[in-house]
Amino acid sequence: MVRAGAPYMAWAKLRPPAAIDLAGSNLLACPIEEIEGAREALDLAGENSDGYPPLLDAIARTQGVPEECVATGPGCAGANFLVLAA
Repeated sequence: MVRAGAPYMAWAKLRPPAAIDLAGSNLLACPIEEIEGAREALDLAGENSDGYPPLLDAIARTQGVPEECVATGPGCAGANFLVLAA
């Protein structure tokens, strides 16, 4: 039962499911060979940093903190991990 004082919870629990769920990590794996031209278009040996440097810089400047104090979450699972780890 959803309380009357929580309209968002009523909406969230009673609405029909979304046709396309962008919040889940329920995507099927797709080998790169199945996407025409993908292997040539991607640099899979590049740097594996903890975020897009211009975004990290912009967040750091906006918040007035050093860039090394900024963390971004790669998707829902990554953001949830950061929140729980903190």
